[in-house]
Amino acid sequence: MKFWSILLCIWLFACQSNDNQTREHIKSTTRYAKHFQLFEYQNHQIIHVLNPKTNKLEKKIWISDHLPQSTNESYIYIQPHQVKLCPMASSHIGMLNRIEVLDRVSALPSQNYLDNVILKKAIQHGKILEVGFENQLQLEKLLRSNTNLISYSGFGTEFPQESKLKKLGVLTIQNYDWEELNPLGRAEWILFFGALTGKLNEAKNEFQHIERNYLHQVKRAKRYRYKKEVISGNLVGDVWYLPAGQSYAAQLFKDAQIRYRYEKKKGTGSIALSLEEILKNHRHTNIWLNPGVASKKALALINPKLKHLKAFQNNQIYCYSHRMNFYWENASLMPDRILSDYIEICHGRGNKVLYFYKKIKP
Repeated sequence: MKFWSILLCIWLFACQSNDNQTREHIKSTTRYAKHFQLFEYQNHQIIHVLNPKTNKLEKKIWISDHLPQSTNESYIYIQPHQVKLCPMASSHIGMLNRIEVLDRVSALPSQNYLDNVILKKAIQHGKILEVGFENQLQLEKLLRSNTNLISYSGFGTEFPQESKLKKLGVLTIQNYDWEELNPLGRAEWILFFGALTGKLNEAKNEFQHIERNYLHQVKRAKRYRYKKEVISGNLVGDVWYLPAGQSYAAQLFKDAQIRYRYEKKKGTGSIALSLEEILKNHRHTNIWLNPGVASKKALALINPKLKHLKAFQNNQIYCYSHRMNFYWENASLMPDRILSDYIEICHGRGNKVLYFYKKIKP
């Protein structure tokens, strides 16, 4: 009897040890992103998508080319090498391009907001179909494209016709890369697309490159003790919108050693000020970033009073507006490039060619 008791104790101890090892193994491998988790197992991966407002689990995704014999209704199951994808957001295209899986794209909402030349040609040759955006989705064309997965920007709500699409064999997955406040957290969503398409190792390599470059730029910026002040944003009607102090944009300013007057303003989105407040606070500010237009002429048409800003008078206004679609496809994945541009604009001597940004036309 004692012998069997000893064997039972050994077996229980072994099970407990294995369980502890498993728990240790299945920690999420994401380090910066807050709105998705990636768990890696020997033969499959699991992704959890989390609601940015509540941090509640919204979707569980089981990823493997060999699906389990018994399934759980709380998961959606994806075979990565079978994926035919319709990316609904520009940033998704940039990430798919970086890991070289554009051949998995079977449909797109529209080519009007597209920069990628490969995808434009595929649309022209009928290899990729334009199916409309979420609320105007052309279901018949989507099914004709053989799409079986839609990635879309999540807003905490269900994708239109999600239940119907699932019955027709089309899965939908929300993506919250745009809600990440850490620039590297936003870029880390490349792992999400790497797992979905069977290119996780390639995605990891690309992210390591981005991370290394970004941290190098942060270190480089710290050499500049004098912080130049910037003004950001522009008027929409009578209201000037600019980044709140806890936002993604404000973090980039901070990492670039830029003085931003509103860095202590709470909020993760935008703050709204009147033009009078802007003129009072920024009449003598030398640099203006992200006005969203391509020329000073366009700014003057918005409001003639903008001419009173020193940045306007000295022609020190920079934006990505000369190649807007390119920016929206790639900026989330290239915070290192944005940071490098900011450092050059605010601390450089004008010798380095900017990647995303350009001085707007007179």
